[in-house]
Amino acid sequence: MKVLLIDDDDIFNFVHKRIIENVDSDIEVVVHNSCPKALDYLANCGDSFPDFIFLDINMPEMNGFEFLDSTSQLSQEIREKLKVFFVSSTLNDADVQKAHTYPMVIGFQDKPLNEGVITKLLTNK
Repeated sequence: MKVLLIDDDDIFNFVHKRIIENVDSDIEVVVHNSCPKALDYLANCGDSFPDFIFLDINMPEMNGFEFLDSTSQLSQEIREKLKVFFVSSTLNDADVQKAHTYPMVIGFQDKPLNEGVITKLLTNK
């Protein structure tokens, strides 16, 4: 299994990666701290596509919603594989509602992730 973390905060990336690896050490965790780099990764990862994407909303350069909008430029085959789980510090109900308008969004969780959330997600895949 492979997970992609997209967050501009290196500390959250470190913590979230460790939590995921504590739940299952066989999970490969790929980290990108910018949406454009993550889009490039998705376009070029071939058969090594992530099973889940954990995506922050508020980031410089491109926010999480702009990232999701930009996935329309990826191939249909890639778009059909996207399973995005928003992980954000926002408590804005409008953001939560907007997140659920995207078909690839499977959940929304406040930061930080915890082992219970990861375990639940992996058992419901």
